[in-house]
Amino acid sequence: MSRALRKVTGKHYWEYRGVPVLREPTGDMRFDASFLEAPSDCVLLGYFQSPRYFASIAEELRAELFGLFEIGFVDGQQVAQRLSSV
Repeated sequence: MSRALRKVTGKHYWEYRGVPVLREPTGDMRFDASFLEAPSDCVLLGYFQSPRYFASIAEELRAELFGLFEIGFVDGQQVAQRLSSV
């Protein structure tokens, strides 16, 4: 249903719910501190590739990632190989 709605109107379903939508400018991958002040009930769209977006929760993200390694959900050796080839 949501895919059909988007195809017909060009809008995502959440844009009809009155939820604020904040978009990272296309083609601009620079850090924008204004996203850090976004309301908690908004939808963020973009790539957000700067580590500065995640600095305040870096330890929490690491803990979750290592937890996925520990339970075998993510293959640590495969991830290491992919990262070393970049």
